Amino acid sequence: MQILEFQLRDAQATNTVLLPWTLVGSNLAAGSQTVTLTIPARLGWYLIDLRVNGDSTTTATTNAGIGVGEVVAAAGQSLVTDFWSTAASYDTSTLASLGVVASPYGSALASWDGAALPGATTAWEVPSDTGTYRSTFAAEFLRLVVAAAGVNAGLIGCGHSGTDISTYWLPGMTDFLRLSSLLSTAGGKFGTLSGVRVIMMPTPAPAPSTILRQLRSTPVISVRSSPA
Repeated sequence: MQILEFQLRDAQATNTVLLPWTLVGSNLAAGSQTVTLTIPARLGWYLIDLRVNGDSTTTATTNAGIGVGEVVAAAGQSLVTDFWSTAASYDTSTLASLGVVASPYGSALASWDGAALPGATTAWEVPSDTGTYRSTFAAEFLRLVVAAAGVNAGLIGCGHSGTDISTYWLPGMTDFLRLSSLLSTAGGKFGTLSGVRVIMMPTPAPAPSTILRQLRSTPVISVRSSPA
């Protein structure tokens, strides 16, 4: 039988241990196992190390930073598409031209207008003028969430221009299935997505700061998915 432990390190300062070796499970059978780690939200990125029976030669480490913090999900028409993309409104503004500086601790995972959904190997991205998520809304909204919550933040979801919002809430509808798939993918990136705050976007769209104020009084909706 096996003993499994984990520790947390700072992904930027990799020699900095944030949580020393902690027992995950004992009397585990050899082979594939599913375990649950309790990791606190913070402003910054983790590396997670796992080892068996206290043997350093068995140590396995995540190869990318793991963020734990506030997650906001959005779904809707072109106004929501604009959360991540400039395509729906043909907006040529850039983060640089508007002086918007994205937080390195805010990232997005989304799909819009029928594009391929993110998969198990799709990376979350910080919004930028050269990346997948070029909308100034995503960058500014995530910056505000990070500043308000003091932890990492994520903006996930689906937008589909010109559709009826009811297609997102009726089981079996195309957009419902796409949104459900994306939420499952977001939760399955590493463990379980325990909950999100959901935006239902009115017309006209309010400013990012207004949306943030509304969200801070919005209860978290529980979302469960199987670990990847």
